[in-house]
Amino acid sequence: MGRVEDSRMVKSSSVSLSSLQVIALAEAVEENQANLLQSFARLKSATHLVILLVGLWQKLSPDQVALLEAAFLPLQENAQELSINSKVKLLSISRW
Repeated sequence: MGRVEDSRMVKSSSVSLSSLQVIALAEAVEENQANLLQSFARLKSATHLVILLVGLWQKLSPDQVALLEAAFLPLQENAQELSINSKVKLLSISRW
């Protein structure tokens, strides 16, 4: 009987360990997503500042500045897609 109970404890502790790993992965995903969104906001702000400075330096018209913004500033939808793509990549990596 002692060995049966021991093997059950080993099985339950391994299940508990894997659930702890899943929880740790979920927390890491949330932290990475927050970091990604913060990095995106910083990149967007820096890009906007560079476009503004180039526009002032080159005395660009509002239409030319708008063209630069359209070319270089990522849309919020792209940020969400980036976030979704990151999640998919993380899930595919964790399956290895």
